[in-house]
Amino acid sequence: MARSIAVAAVLLLGMSGMGAAHAQTAPQRPEGRGANRQMLVQQLTPEQQLKLFPGRKALLLEEQNERIAILQRSQGCVGRARTPEALRSCLMQERRDYQSLRQRIRGQMRELFARNGVPYPQLETMPQRRSQPAGKGALESI
Repeated sequence: MARSIAVAAVLLLGMSGMGAAHAQTAPQRPEGRGANRQMLVQQLTPEQQLKLFPGRKALLLEEQNERIAILQRSQGCVGRARTPEALRSCLMQERRDYQSLRQRIRGQMRELFARNGVPYPQLETMPQRRSQPAGKGALESI
């Protein structure tokens, strides 16, 4: 029995070593919220990053303030909602506000890059989600 435990331990160590080696050779790709933003910065030279820093910082602070405002408006709307339809309306408005904010900030970021003579990096786009049949959305169950 002790021998089989020792063999299992050696196998596990060997496999974990292979996993670690693979993880080191795999390209690092940011994950989670803001991953595209991180990829955008990684594509810039250090000189470009320094040149764009003040404008990017200002835009990101503006975006954060607006996200807080969107959440506060949504919180008030949800608090006032008295029917499932009203709640759904609040959530849909929050989603529209976030989409509008993203588009506006993206446009301002492109303008910032253009003003500074830096080409806007092309990012990988995520495949579009398939649309769900009417009445089958996640918000319908709320």
